[in-house]
Amino acid sequence: MIFDKYCVKSLQCFYLKEMTSLTHGELIKKLRLERNLSQETLSDGITSRNTLSSLEIRKSNISFQNLFQYCQRMNITLEEYEFLYNGAKVDSKRSLPPVFHVLSRRILILNSWLT
Repeated sequence: MIFDKYCVKSLQCFYLKEMTSLTHGELIKKLRLERNLSQETLSDGITSRNTLSSLEIRKSNISFQNLFQYCQRMNITLEEYEFLYNGAKVDSKRSLPPVFHVLSRRILILNSWLT
């Protein structure tokens, strides 16, 4: 599954490829590199550079506090991060019901007939 350029709420664009298999470390590294941040810059005042490096190569887990601070430094909300971590898929509770899509298509057709 490959996505074209997809813009998240922050209006920063990401290229999403097989996001469903990324670990927290891999996603943080991807986001860090897209923002041209070094490990030193991202980790400064949050963790050591070695801790971030270990996370990025799957040798350690991340605490919620550190994840939150990394996201803040990269100017990404936790909601955006969760969206990307979940493979750019919206939780079924947050998605619009299928009937909405049918109704919106019908409205578009009616509008095109009226104009």
